[in-house]
Amino acid sequence: MSGLWCHIHRHGVVLVWLPVLLLFPLLNLSGEVLPAVGQVVLVLALAAAAVALVVTGRVAVLLPVLVVLIVLAAMQGEGWQTVWGVLAIVSPAVLRGWRLLVAILAATAGVAVSIAVIEGIGDAYLLSVGGTFLSGVTTTSFLRLVEAVEQLRRTREELARAAVAEERARMSRDLHDLLGHTLSVMVVKAEAVRRLAARDPEAAAAHAADIEEVGRAALADVRAAVDQMK
Repeated sequence: MSGLWCHIHRHGVVLVWLPVLLLFPLLNLSGEVLPAVGQVVLVLALAAAAVALVVTGRVAVLLPVLVVLIVLAAMQGEGWQTVWGVLAIVSPAVLRGWRLLVAILAATAGVAVSIAVIEGIGDAYLLSVGGTFLSGVTTTSFLRLVEAVEQLRRTREELARAAVAEERARMSRDLHDLLGHTLSVMVVKAEAVRRLAARDPEAAAAHAADIEEVGRAALADVRAAVDQMK
């Protein structure tokens, strides 16, 4: 259950930023009805692709689709360049190593080029470009931290199970060592009682008393061992 919650939490951390990043394009829709409808459909398709990619992890199919939709969205005009941030925050959830680095750099380069071409290089240019890069790096760091915490939790559970198994094995050895000799003595004396019962009742009674004494001592030892194990 904890692993499932961690899995859902990782998805939520990534996907919670989608409405924020896609809000700016929706605030900069075309003034004409048909183009505006097309732009809304494009934003919805982009969001659906991002969610599907994060949830299913089908990188080979969905990542190229997402990149194409981002490029198309970024070409719509001013205010649409934040869509490159979608690539930056989604990639850490599905990519590792150099592929992740390439994706974050591609998102950074995409926002840099699209802003320069469509809006021009203004005062907020470096802030927008740097923000896209940092969003990818920050998301990567947070997700890896969540994964590390989950790995530590699993390791702790495995160590706890191993400790329980080791304790059970120790208890088994202790009980074997404790009762093995005692039961052997009781068996030997019981055989002596059986042989002597008819011809030497006094000797048989002495052996029976020994059996009782050994049994009581063994019972006391078992109780003491159980008390130590609590």
